[in-house]
Amino acid sequence: MHALSLATPHGRVVLNTTFCYGIAEKATAYASTPCGQEPTSVTTVTDGAWHHIAMTYDAGGVVTVLVDGVAEDVGPATPIVANNASVLVGGAFFDGVPGGLFTGLVDDVQIYDYAVTESQIRSLFEHPGETLPPCPADLDKNGSVRFADLSTLLNTWGCSDCTADINGDGQASFSDLVVLLAQWGECPGAK
Repeated sequence: MHALSLATPHGRVVLNTTFCYGIAEKATAYASTPCGQEPTSVTTVTDGAWHHIAMTYDAGGVVTVLVDGVAEDVGPATPIVANNASVLVGGAFFDGVPGGLFTGLVDDVQIYDYAVTESQIRSLFEHPGETLPPCPADLDKNGSVRFADLSTLLNTWGCSDCTADINGDGQASFSDLVVLLAQWGECPGAK
């Protein structure tokens, strides 16, 4: 049995594992989750086809595993404790020593330091190799979130499947306004 573990200081995506976490041939999302309670995919990910695997962690204590752009399971997570763990792709730490566990191919690993929505993950699945903008509320793509972006949101309020649907819930609404205001100012990495 092979396993892929993408481990970060904030969580782990485990595939096809033979130890406590996960179910063979499925994708499992782990973020300080008690053993056996981690969300696990319905999709078999060891079928020889490429699969886009993603995990999200909500600070409210919810972990989601997504396969090919679709959320397949959610589960509880305890608060994540900051640590100095290294990022590992295709392995795990055993008594502080990294070990390889995965035989296969991994491509296009992306880690974001901000909340990523399900619609953004679906977009990454549909457009392999692309990355998300560092500032989703920058609707006019000028490197900052300002009044023009607020105006775009307000002018499309209530629309479905529009650019101003920042959080990807299918409608430009108050929750998008909250995201926009939280990102107000210069976007990270903007020139």
